[in-house]
Formats: sequence, C-alpha cells, structure tokens
Amino acid sequence: MNCTEFLSKINRLLPICSAHNYDFISVFRVLFMIAGVGVDIVSVERMAKISQRLEMRFLTRIFTPEEIAVCHGRKGRAAFEAFAGRFAVKEAFKKALTAAGRDLHLDWKDVSVQNEPNGLPVLRFSPRIQSRVGDLRWHVSLSHEHQFAVAVVICEEISRE
Repeated sequence: MNCTEFLSKINRLLPICSAHNYDFISVFRVLFMIAGVGVDIVSVERMAKISQRLEMRFLTRIFTPEEIAVCHGRKGRAAFEAFAGRFAVKEAFKKALTAAGRDLHLDWKDVSVQNEPNGLPVLRFSPRIQSRVGDLRWHVSLSHEHQFAVAVVICEEISRE
C-alpha cells in the first residue's frame, strides 16, 4: 500500500468510526494488523552510571556479545547512547510482545538489536524464542540525543492470505 492508498483508507475510516462510536485505535489495529506497540525511554546518564558501577557484569547480563562489541566500538558518550538505545528497544519489544498477547518469559539476550547495512535497527531472536515470535513482523524505531534514548517497537501480524 502506498501513501495515497493509506491516507484514503484513513479518510474513509474516520467518519465510520465517528458515526458508529467505534474506538478508532481498535479499528485501526484490525485494518492494519497491528498486534502490539511498545515504547520505552532510557536516561543515557543512568545507563552510563550503571555500566561504570557494575562494569561487564551488567553488560553481559543484558546484551549479546555482538551488541557489546558494536557499542564499545563507539567513542565516549556515544557508547552509552548506543547501550541506552538498545536497552530501550529491548524494553519496548517486551511491551509490544505483551500487548500482542504473547507474554513470554524472556532472557534479556533472547532479543538483540542489530543494524542493517543502511543503519536501520532490526531485531534478532535467539533460537529459544524464534519459533514463538517468528510469525510476526517487527518494526523498530530508535533515537537518542544527549540525555535520552527512546525506542518504539511495533508488532504486526503477517497476513495469511
């Protein structure tokens, strides 16, 4: 669906929701197969303090070796921004998964945040949970600035058509 088709659907949907007193979000979820959304924000300063105080014990409990290598490859504060961003994504993932009705017991390292060659963040799953979340499409948005890192994870059901 292109942008024009999307806006056309929204324009047709709004009057129907209003006329019938429907909850727009519920209708939107059905129409676009959004199963769950998670959002999280993390203080970069707090991540830096925890990382410095607990050193590798904290990092190795939360992050995969690949994630640690990527973050440590950045200089100074950028490393803490990268860790905070990945932590926010993991938290947002758990929220989206729960909203999708799949409240799984997860280890922090069951989900990792990698980057596509173009820099976009993507989720990678451990073999332990891949079969339980692999039937869903995952969308990730991650941003950070000096004080905070924020992440949004959207869980989409894949059409069975």
